[in-house]
Amino acid sequence: MGSLVIPEFVALSAQKFHHPLTATQSRSHGYGIISMCASVGSQIEFSIKDKISENPLIIYSKTRCPYCRAVKTLFNRLGVKPVVVELDELGPAQYQLKNALKRLTGQSTVPNIFIGGKHIGGCSETMALHKKGELIPLLSASGLKVS
Repeated sequence: MGSLVIPEFVALSAQKFHHPLTATQSRSHGYGIISMCASVGSQIEFSIKDKISENPLIIYSKTRCPYCRAVKTLFNRLGVKPVVVELDELGPAQYQLKNALKRLTGQSTVPNIFIGGKHIGGCSETMALHKKGELIPLLSASGLKVS
């Protein structure tokens, strides 16, 4: 299963902001670095929310994580192809993306899984849903065809 590198995450991390909505200017100190950082984080959060709303199944993952491999294998067995964002393939942007995911979900670990726009959790939560027979109906309700 291939991974997807989402270019806007990389671009946002490298971009310098001079827009009045992204940096505040005080009378004596010029542009506020804290405001600029917060704006980058907000833009990354917006990009994450956008990707989540556009894709019925998205996994934020790391290539060497055994828990990530386990959920990707489960979805593969179910015949479902998630959008996978491999954080460790994003270079320095992975840290900003990981922090944004933590702010959005409260979860700091991977995999970080969203189905039908809803945060499911990680590997344990996904496996528990599958064991209870609730995962396939959830995937189907989000428009995915499960085989």
